[in-house]
Amino acid sequence: MAPLPDLTLTIDYTLAQPPMVFSEAWGDVHIITYNGLHYDFQAVGGFTLAQSVIPDDSFDIQLRLQPCFNGASVAVIEAGLQPRSAMIASPLLLIEK
Repeated sequence: MAPLPDLTLTIDYTLAQPPMVFSEAWGDVHIITYNGLHYDFQAVGGFTLAQSVIPDDSFDIQLRLQPCFNGASVAVIEAGLQPRSAMIASPLLLIEK
């Protein structure tokens, strides 16, 4: 068997920011993720909607969901924004730098 010829491989990394990246949650809870997946989510409690994967970056968005009314099977988003330092009171939707 003959030896294979030498092979040269060149890899160029080009990072380009996408034109628009977003995640969204609204209503009786509809969610669009950063990669464009659509979900309907009907659980009650606190959940992480987005979190940084960069080491030492504390970016974190949390979602607090409650029943639409007592006994409801539909959950809705509690409204509000608070910094992490104010979490003790009642963390609703939490966005942190």
